[in-house]
Amino acid sequence: MTTQSAAGSDSQKKILTDRLLKAVKPAQAGQRYVIWDATVPGFGVRVTDRPNAKGRAASISFIVMRRLPGQKQPIRHTIGRYHPDHPEVLPLAKARDEARRVLGLILGGTSPKEEKRRREEEQRRHQEEQQRREREEAERLANTVGAVAEEFIKDMKRRGLRNAGEFEAIIRRELLPKWRDRPIGEITRRDAAKLIRDIMNRGGEPDPGRRRRVSGGPWAAHHAFAIAKTMFGWALDQDEIDLAASPFDSLKPKKLIGAKEPRQRTLDESEIRAVWTAVERFGGPYGDLVRLLLLTAQRLSQTATMQRAEPDLDKALWNSPAAKMKMKKPHVTPLAPAAADLLRERLKQPTRRHGYLFSTTHGERPISGFSKFKRQLDCLVEEIRREEADGAEIEPMPPWTLHDLRRTVRTKLPELGVSDVVAEAVLAHARPGIKGVYDLYSYLPEKRDALERWAVRLAAIVNPAPANVIPLRSGAR
Repeated sequence: MTTQSAAGSDSQKKILTDRLLKAVKPAQAGQRYVIWDATVPGFGVRVTDRPNAKGRAASISFIVMRRLPGQKQPIRHTIGRYHPDHPEVLPLAKARDEARRVLGLILGGTSPKEEKRRREEEQRRHQEEQQRREREEAERLANTVGAVAEEFIKDMKRRGLRNAGEFEAIIRRELLPKWRDRPIGEITRRDAAKLIRDIMNRGGEPDPGRRRRVSGGPWAAHHAFAIAKTMFGWALDQDEIDLAASPFDSLKPKKLIGAKEPRQRTLDESEIRAVWTAVERFGGPYGDLVRLLLLTAQRLSQTATMQRAEPDLDKALWNSPAAKMKMKKPHVTPLAPAAADLLRERLKQPTRRHGYLFSTTHGERPISGFSKFKRQLDCLVEEIRREEADGAEIEPMPPWTLHDLRRTVRTKLPELGVSDVVAEAVLAHARPGIKGVYDLYSYLPEKRDALERWAVRLAAIVNPAPANVIPLRSGAR
């Protein structure tokens, strides 16, 4: 293709305008021509022989042409293309400004091609640096305490750990507010010790109805320490997490917090009666749940997540899945008549086929919000105790938790002649040492007898005989 000087135009130089460019005719077949800009010397447009549907030029390019200092041949550099129907693709004004910049480079001795290569190399390096920073940031975010905690929580739920919900609550309440955005590898022994001390120093006697670990204190500090140490230990076993050592491994909770005092709270018979009366008045799934806890001595989470398929009322048995109990086989709880009757009423409630028995969502989800329920229950218990006092001054009932009901039943069983082995079997406690390896007996008849004895005793506690009634001794002559 040859270059035509002006292709029939009046002059080789014109002031370039959009109107002019839209009206430009194509070059003759096999040729092309240039119209130079009268405003910026060395800037122009090159027109080819390709026409559009209207017979106007369809291919127009912005160019500059100038000699490098000391060179004989001029350099021709294409800035971009002009589209007659879409001049906003590369506006004329922008092309003219770019032409001035490129012409300045040439006058300064720099080839536009070299400048383009330099700019492309800088852009490439900039992109690589940006990608490197993004990778580092992604790695940093993947190794923050918040990200690791979320993966740990997911793993616990995937494995179906019984205490996954409790662990999650402590992690979200104690660890994440302080450490969420910090890389896990930067958490030091001093950080860990301060976290535990802060929890311990928030202590003091809890408000009625609240569990001690919500407000703080030694018990909550021990609990948080154990959970945090477990999470950091789990992180050490994950190849993708950048953690060389756990800051909790070198801490001694006994020195940091003090000896862990086990909870020893049990309810006396008057307190049991007040709680039973309160939950009967409270009713619904929460009230039924507490009554079943007292009748069976099972765990709160195990009971609250009971599904319709678990109780077998024909056999008066409650089969808790092994995964829920963190055991190798299901835990079977015999049901005393009162417990079976309670579950029979729960089964009459409209729920999904395999839904949860204790639910406020028609079985879709198990009940939750126990802290709020416990506060309401405590108020109702105090109201009942004042009624029973008939105007007499009484001391407030000492703080207690729903788990204390389980300890209370365990404490009462030996009073009924139940052996420790059977009592521990009722509570699904694993037998320690060699006995747990070789004694695989289920103790099902013994557990049934124990829970039926306890149900009778519980009925006598919550419905005591009038003071003027003298019970007959068995075997009296």
